[in-house]
Amino acid sequence: MIILTVLLVPSLLLASGLVLDGGAALSTKDRVLGEAAEAARAGADALDVIAYRQTGRPAVDPLRARAAAEKYLAATGDQYTVTASADAVTVTVRAGYRTQLLNVGGLDVIHVAGRATAHPVTSDASTP
Repeated sequence: MIILTVLLVPSLLLASGLVLDGGAALSTKDRVLGEAAEAARAGADALDVIAYRQTGRPAVDPLRARAAAEKYLAATGDQYTVTASADAVTVTVRAGYRTQLLNVGGLDVIHVAGRATAHPVTSDASTP
């Protein structure tokens, strides 16, 4: 009976840790994906109006786009990288989830990252 308990308790602790910490890590991954997507969209809203008037094609002002995305991400407390060009804004957000049960086995933090890219568009139907 003792041998069964000695083998069963760690197995149940591991299974519980995978469910609890794995689910929470997936939730954290979902959160950082959402933050990356929203920050990229905020950045893609910073259109270069002069370029749009000259070419008729929407273009991003990279400096304003980066500032808008970073402003959105500043409140999250996560690490991030923002790259912006005239065609797209790409945001990568990195975060860590501190495990509750798996730290018994030595896994203290599960690192996750989310990446999203947004492109400028207009409501004009003639613009692709």
